[in-house]
Amino acid sequence: MEKNTSAKLRRYLSIAAGVTAGFSTQAQVLYHDFGPQGLTIDTDTLLPIDLNKDSINDFAFRTRFGFQIGIATFDEISILPLNSTGNRVAGDTPLNYAYAFKIDLNTDIDNNLDWLNPLQEGNMSFARNGQFDYNDYWNGGAQDQFVGLRIRINDSTHFGWARLDVAADGKSFTLKDHALNLTPEQPLNTSYMVSVDQAKPALAFIVSQRPGEIWIKADILEQTAVVELFDLNGKIVHTGNLSPRDTHSINTVSLRGGMYVLRVYNSDGLREKKVIIR
Repeated sequence: MEKNTSAKLRRYLSIAAGVTAGFSTQAQVLYHDFGPQGLTIDTDTLLPIDLNKDSINDFAFRTRFGFQIGIATFDEISILPLNSTGNRVAGDTPLNYAYAFKIDLNTDIDNNLDWLNPLQEGNMSFARNGQFDYNDYWNGGAQDQFVGLRIRINDSTHFGWARLDVAADGKSFTLKDHALNLTPEQPLNTSYMVSVDQAKPALAFIVSQRPGEIWIKADILEQTAVVELFDLNGKIVHTGNLSPRDTHSINTVSLRGGMYVLRVYNSDGLREKKVIIR
């Protein structure tokens, strides 16, 4: 577990305050990647999220680890809306206890989901003396799962998500990325992730996934690029070419589930994007 949480948190807060590095707007989706390791939180924190980059925080992850009430010790992870009654978390409230849904890859975030009441906090992990007392969907840990988010912009609803890991013991979580559909009232699929790095804009592309297949679509690609997919051991499991104004598909039926790295490169530069195959 990373122990430089304070330094990483300060760096993130400077971004949340208005620095735009690391953000990308493509196909009307605002996306932010927290880097290969993500942002790991293992201390008591209120971590703000500004989905639409208007310098007003929309949500916050709340963590309280090792706090005591009487002889009991508690660990808690939750997410709460901020500032606006139009901000909501996807979840439900059995027995008056609010849970945030744990959402899978290739799922649309839209009004077909159940949404907590405005400003209602969604719990994501709650342990007392190391035992999970409630049936939170995130209890016992999660990897590369999504929380659904909804905000109001100019009286219109916009859908988004945040992707994270939660430790099995409920004592930390890692925020990996988040995204927001800038087109009002339109769903946002959890497979929509855009690579952000130092390559020229001419190397832009969009990745989408469906069961058994990955699609790479040339956005403003100016020349043919090489496509490689390799596992975390560095073994290349697919190679091909992506032509301008074209789409390249990768059949993943025979691949083992897990994290892979998609690499696209030509003379304009190189871009890499993590993808999850289930």
